[in-house]
Amino acid sequence: MDYGIVNGKVYYQDRWVRADIGIKDGEIRVIKKKLDVDVYIDAYNKCVLPGVIDAHVHLRDMNQKHKEDFKTGTLAAAHGGVTTVLDMPNTEPPTTSLDAINQKEELRRDTAVHVEFFGGIKNNLPEIMSMKDKIIGYKIYMDSTPLHVSKPELREIFEFFAKNKINKRISVHVDDSELTKRIGKQKISEIRGIEFISNLSRQFGIKVNICHVSTPEGIKIISQNPNLTCEVTPHHLFLNEENFGFADTNPPLRNQRDIAGLWKNLDQVDIIASDHAPHTMEEKHEGAEGFPGLETTLPLLLNAIVCRRLLPSRLIALISRNPARIFGLTDKGEIKPGYCANLTIVDFHKKYKIRGEDLYTKCGWTPFEGWEGKGAPTHTIVDGRILMKDGVLLD
Repeated sequence: MDYGIVNGKVYYQDRWVRADIGIKDGEIRVIKKKLDVDVYIDAYNKCVLPGVIDAHVHLRDMNQKHKEDFKTGTLAAAHGGVTTVLDMPNTEPPTTSLDAINQKEELRRDTAVHVEFFGGIKNNLPEIMSMKDKIIGYKIYMDSTPLHVSKPELREIFEFFAKNKINKRISVHVDDSELTKRIGKQKISEIRGIEFISNLSRQFGIKVNICHVSTPEGIKIISQNPNLTCEVTPHHLFLNEENFGFADTNPPLRNQRDIAGLWKNLDQVDIIASDHAPHTMEEKHEGAEGFPGLETTLPLLLNAIVCRRLLPSRLIALISRNPARIFGLTDKGEIKPGYCANLTIVDFHKKYKIRGEDLYTKCGWTPFEGWEGKGAPTHTIVDGRILMKDGVLLD
C-alpha cells in the first residue's frame, strides 16, 4: 500500500463501520478492520465519505478568468472537500463545439480535482455527436441567456436525441421565458418550464436532470416522472429573498415558505449542487446573477446534520452516490475496493466561521459571510493524492 486511512468511521456498504482503508496507485485497494501500514492518515474521531461530486459548477476561465479560472476554482473545490466538479458550458466562448471542448481540455491539465464537461446545445445539432465521447452530459438553457433555446427548438432537440439514441443525460435550466418576460422571475415560470420538459421527456423517453429547482411544487412534478432527476442548491435551501434581491441569482431566491417546502421534500431530491457562479463584487453591484459556493456547500450541509435537519446517509446520496449514478461516473461516488481513491474526511465537531478572506475562489466573497456552524472537511483526497490535510491545502 502507498498509505492508509486509519481509525476513522467509514461509510461502507450503506452503513457506518470502524475500518481502515488501504490506497495504492490512486485506487482504494482494501477496506478492513485493521490495516498494517507505515504511512497513514489518522482519522480518529472523524468520518470518511466518498469524495464529494459537485454536479453544477461554473469554473469560468478563458474570457472570464477575472472571475475564476480552472486552477483557482479547483483549489476552491479541494478546500471545500469536493473531489469532482461538473463544469457548465455557458463560458466565453461557450462549450458548444468540439474545438471549445478541446480548449477546455488544455485548461484541465492544471487542475487540482477531477473536472468533467457539459456540452452546450444551441443551434449545433451537427456538433452533438462529435462531442459526446468527451463530455459528461448536455446542458440546455430555457431562460433568456445567449444560449437560450426556445420551445420549438427543444422539441427538435429531444426528437434528435431519441432518433440518434444518445444516452448522455441532459441537464436543463428550466424557465418559461415567454411567461418570465411578461411577469418577471416568478415561481410559476419555473413550474411551467418543468411541466413542459416533463412532457417532452415522457414523449421521447429522454432522461433529464432539472437544475437548481427552487420551488417545492417543481419537486413534486419531477417526482412523478421516472425520466426526471433534480438538484437543489444550498443558497435556495438557506437564503431567502429578504437576504438578497431577485437580481442576485437565477432562479431567484424564494420566500421562507418555499425554503421550508424544499427541506420538507428533500427526500425526493436527487442532488445538492453548489451552482458555483463567481463574479467580482463590482459585477454583483451591477446585478450579475450567481453566488460562489464550492467552499461553503459541504460545511453548511454538515451543520444541517449536526442540527438534525439531514441524515448523514442522505447527505452521501445527495453529494456523492446520486451524482455518480446519474452522470455515469462508474468508479466514483462510493467507497469500494477498485474504486477511485477520491475521499473526503470530515470532522463533525469542528467549529467554523465562513469568511470571504479565507476562501480560495478568485472572487473572494460569499453570501454566507459570518455564518457559523459545526462540521467541516479536514482532508480532500483525489486519485490518492492528499490535496488538503487538517483543513490546509498542500502545495
